[in-house]
Amino acid sequence: MVTQRKPGRRSNGRGTVSKLPNGKYLARTPYFPDPRTGKPVRTSFTDKTYSAAEARLDDWLRKWDGTPSGAMTVEGLLDQFLIRFEKRVQSLKSPKSPKTLEQYQWAAEHVKPHLGHVAADKLTAVDVETFLAGKESGELNRDGAGKARPLSLRSIKAFRGVLNQAFSEAVRRREVAWNPVSATDPVLVPDARREALTDRQVAALLEVARREQEGRYYALIRLGLDLGLRPGELLGLRWTDWLREERVLRIKRSVTKEAGKPVVGGLKSDTSYATLPLSDELAGVLNSHEQWLATKLGAAGIDNPDHWIFPSTSGGFIHPDNLRHSIARLGDKAGIDGLTPDLFRHTASTDMTRARMDPSHRRRIMRHSRLSTTEQYYTHLGHEDLRADLEKLASRHGSAT
Repeated sequence: MVTQRKPGRRSNGRGTVSKLPNGKYLARTPYFPDPRTGKPVRTSFTDKTYSAAEARLDDWLRKWDGTPSGAMTVEGLLDQFLIRFEKRVQSLKSPKSPKTLEQYQWAAEHVKPHLGHVAADKLTAVDVETFLAGKESGELNRDGAGKARPLSLRSIKAFRGVLNQAFSEAVRRREVAWNPVSATDPVLVPDARREALTDRQVAALLEVARREQEGRYYALIRLGLDLGLRPGELLGLRWTDWLREERVLRIKRSVTKEAGKPVVGGLKSDTSYATLPLSDELAGVLNSHEQWLATKLGAAGIDNPDHWIFPSTSGGFIHPDNLRHSIARLGDKAGIDGLTPDLFRHTASTDMTRARMDPSHRRRIMRHSRLSTTEQYYTHLGHEDLRADLEKLASRHGSAT
């Protein structure tokens, strides 16, 4: 004879089965968050026998994701991290960049559909590795036809990065016990090959810039090559930033893209804000550009209410994408493949090194917190530069005969 099991509490997190006054059995699930409201709720089942009610409860538990009510999920952990990071970006005392926030938000939206439902304290290193591998292979990223779309290593690195930052902060706040992302291997992205423009390429580019569109971008290119300004900083310059008597230029704003839209905002970091001296020649270039701009805008009846040094054809600021396309076209005409406005900054750093400029002056112009950043990522000396230095060294040791 089979003995009927007695109803009652089961092990923690496994729900309960109890007998009702009418003789039936009530199975109640553990509390779990309502997907619509986030409030803790329970589901219940009734059946004629204890075994049947327990079987229905066990079936529900097998399909349940295991997230108890009130436990923070990976999605909740990411959301809380992004809220705190956004407050740091908005703080005047914080060096956090809006571009970094935008990247974190973008990466988090890729993570949430796959790991967002998992309880944060239940996430494992294997879960993270499986997710990253699926994104890299494209298995977790398919197009309308169901074809896998692999993502770049830079994207995979961003996904791991936002998870690592969010969990590291949660550990410090004692919201979770450990950071499973720290147990995974870092995503190594090969450095993009960067090269500075040669003297011949610079001469060809400036010659084309003088001719094309009546020299509209000549002054912009000269500022980029001479002062190493970032593309957004060039677009953010106003005539009020040029102090003529002191012959200096103030770098205080930038035109960048946020969520795909162009915006006027602050600079990349605290060290980016600066007042830089202008050479006599560069001041002359700005003078000529101002005269040309006044004639051009006046003839076209275009107003420039915000006093942009490099306004668009409608009088507002130039869209960063439009600048990139225009510089690429000028590069094509000068015989320079893949020219971008960022390359001006790399060329400026390299030329300053070739000119044996004082290292402290180079760092001040490039506005990096460490000179090592300038030398490692923005200075591109080639074999001819090395040969020239070796020739100087060899000359000290006498002639070959």
